[in-house]
Amino acid sequence: MNAPGSLDSLRRNFPLWMPVLVVLLGLANFIVSPWASTGGGSDPVYLMLLAALVGVMTAEAGVLAVWLVWSEWPLPLKFTLHWLTGLFLFGCWGVGYLVAVPASAQLTRDHRVQDLVITAGCLPAISLAVQTPLWIVRTLFGWRLLRGGGRLATESKLSISGLFVGTTIVAASFGCLRLAGMPLAENANDYWLAWGMAGVALLFASAVVLLPLVVILLRTKRNKLGIGGALAWCLGLGIIIELPLLKTLGAIGAPRAPDAWLTVAVVTVYVASALATVGVPLAIARTQGYRLCFRGDAQRGLAGRVEPS
Repeated sequence: MNAPGSLDSLRRNFPLWMPVLVVLLGLANFIVSPWASTGGGSDPVYLMLLAALVGVMTAEAGVLAVWLVWSEWPLPLKFTLHWLTGLFLFGCWGVGYLVAVPASAQLTRDHRVQDLVITAGCLPAISLAVQTPLWIVRTLFGWRLLRGGGRLATESKLSISGLFVGTTIVAASFGCLRLAGMPLAENANDYWLAWGMAGVALLFASAVVLLPLVVILLRTKRNKLGIGGALAWCLGLGIIIELPLLKTLGAIGAPRAPDAWLTVAVVTVYVASALATVGVPLAIARTQGYRLCFRGDAQRGLAGRVEPS
C-alpha cells in the first residue's frame, strides 16, 4: 500500500466532488456584489439572500483550512491547491465586485480596484488566524483526515526547516497586512488593535465552531449519528447567537417591530449559511469514508476505519 502522503494516494483518493464545490462557492462569490448593488433596501428576500451569500463567503476560509491542515497529501501540493483555490474564489468575488460598478463611474471603479488590493493583502492573515487552532491540535494530538482503509503516516518531529517555513508564512502574512491597510490608516495603533481583535475573534470562531463540528461529523462511528449530532450542534450554536440578539431587541423595546424580526431572520439565515458551508463538505466527506483520526488510533487499530451507518 502507498504511503498516505504519496502522489499515487492523492490520485486514488482525491475527492472528485471538491472541484464542483469550489465552482459553486465561486459562483456565490461572484453574485454577492452585483446582488448587493441592486439596492433592495429592506426587502426581506433581498436581505436574506444577501445574508446567505455573505455567510458562504465567511465560511470559505474554514473549509479550505480543514483540508490544508489535516489532509495527508504532500505539503507542497496542499499549499499549492489551497492558494490556487483561494485565488480562484477571491477572483470570482473581485470580478463581481468590479462588474457591480457602472461603467461611467470611473472614479468609483478606481476605488474598487484599491479595495481589491487591500482585501487581497488581508486574506493571508485571515487564513492564518483560522488555521492556527487546527495546526495546534494537529501538532499536539495528531489530528488527520484519513479515508477508510488508509493508514496514518509516521509523523516526524518538528524540524528546523518546518519552523523556518512556518515563521516565513507568519511574517509574510503580517507583511501583507501592513502593506494592505497601513498607508490608509490614520492611527497605526488603532489599525493593529482592530486587527488584533479581529484575529482573536477568528481564532475563537475556529476553535469553538469549526473544531467541534469536525469532531462530531468525522469522529463518530456511524454516519447518521455524526450528521444528526452536527445538526444538533448547529442548532445549539444558532440559539446561543440568537438569544443575545433577542435580549438586546427586547431591551430597546423592539421585539415586536417588523424590522426587529427581520433582523433576527437575516442573522439566522447568515449563521445557517455559514454553518452549512462548513458542514456540508464535511458531511459529504463522511459519506465518502473520511474520518478524523488521532495520533493514538494507529496503535489501537482505528485509523481509517469507518462504519457506514
